Amino acid sequence: MKKIIIPLLIIILGFAIWIKFSKNIRNMDDLKRIAFEMTHDRDKVAEQEAYTIAYNAYLYGFSRVKGLLLEQKATHPQYHDYAPINQFHISKELAKPGFTDFTPNSDTFYGLAWLDVSQGPILFTIPEIPEKYYTIQATDAGLNTFNYIGSRMKSVAGKYAYCKNDWKGDLPVGVIRIDCPTNQVFLQARNLVNPGDEADLKNAYALMSKYTLEPMNKEAKYRSISVESEMVNPLNTNPDFQNLNFFSLLNEALTRNPPLEKEKNLVGQFASLNIGPNMNFDTKKLSEAQIEGLEDGRMAAFRKLYDELKFGGEKLGGFNFRYNMGNYDANYPLCAGVAFYGYGANTAEEAMYVTAVDDSEGNGLTGKNEYKIHFSKEQIPPVNAFWSITMYLRPDNQLVENEIKRYNIGGLTPGLKINTDGSIDIIISNKKPADISNWLPAPEGDFWMILRMYDPKEEIFTRKYVSPDVVIVK
Repeated sequence: MKKIIIPLLIIILGFAIWIKFSKNIRNMDDLKRIAFEMTHDRDKVAEQEAYTIAYNAYLYGFSRVKGLLLEQKATHPQYHDYAPINQFHISKELAKPGFTDFTPNSDTFYGLAWLDVSQGPILFTIPEIPEKYYTIQATDAGLNTFNYIGSRMKSVAGKYAYCKNDWKGDLPVGVIRIDCPTNQVFLQARNLVNPGDEADLKNAYALMSKYTLEPMNKEAKYRSISVESEMVNPLNTNPDFQNLNFFSLLNEALTRNPPLEKEKNLVGQFASLNIGPNMNFDTKKLSEAQIEGLEDGRMAAFRKLYDELKFGGEKLGGFNFRYNMGNYDANYPLCAGVAFYGYGANTAEEAMYVTAVDDSEGNGLTGKNEYKIHFSKEQIPPVNAFWSITMYLRPDNQLVENEIKRYNIGGLTPGLKINTDGSIDIIISNKKPADISNWLPAPEGDFWMILRMYDPKEEIFTRKYVSPDVVIVK
């Protein structure tokens, strides 16, 4: 035994002496430091750090990347609804399948514009609007709504100026200033039309065609896209939403629209992996552990945003209610979820969006089944303007092609039948029923729905209103 113990003690003593002099151990704290370094897995720490950065950067940046791609497509000369930066494209018809790359309503005409206020104010002229629902919603690069012009706001005809909030200068007399948090501004003009009324459709288009945008800085040079360049894909099918090139796109988005003051601490944490404004994200400069952490973090963040609208919010009846849409502050998972399922949602005060992805038994909605939504007289949505239910395909969030060209149904639907007790029954199916008055056509596969309630009444905000269930017809 002594032959074993004595050499072992000599080895241990020698190791201790080596550590003492080579590692400069002076006290117990130094010894603890050396023990930590010898047992510390640097690759594991690097992987965990990359995971955390990817998770937070993906959720924070998803809306910004989506907005970057939507703008690039909308301002591409080959796009069917093309309009250059700082100009409106006014739709000549209600939304239909393929209308746009986010979840539109099919109740209003749209006027869409992407503004760049980095080089000075953009002047907006609006004519007198008849007493009918309309709104112009302004959202920033982070998808937060910061201004409305419209009927609910009792806005007046005249000139407005969208200005970067740090712009210092004088506006023409009578122009109303609107401060913008970011360089990029997305305008959505919506004007209600009477479905099936051709004269009303023409009048709405003629009125919205009088909306004008004009840069105040006549010397400014704004981005333009060459007709020969490839058109980007802003849909969720874009593989860049599912790989690490996402972070290169995020860098581009953050360079054009730097983080707000309140976001700088968060975004600054991404810099160690070269994610941030004016940075070059390059996987060749990262270790295998960092790349693995980025991939895992991105995938975890995607799962979070995908489930956000399904499991977040409050389930009041058959639909899921979110009362904080349109202004997200630091709720980046919700913001990312809204950008994924649509883009540019109204605030609840303007329009309450409530969603249904499951039936009353908790199963996903599919065109393989037939469903009924029974609105009792008391469950008719309480609104000052109007309400409708719109059908969308999953996962691409597009309107559903159908033989009667009906993409939503609601209080303004021509021929909608009301029961003698004041209730309404909505039939949802892929197969055409004998009576189509109250039929909302569904696709063959999976779908989800948005119940929109424009200019909602107080009982919606006090949670007194409970929506009807989506019940499978067996």
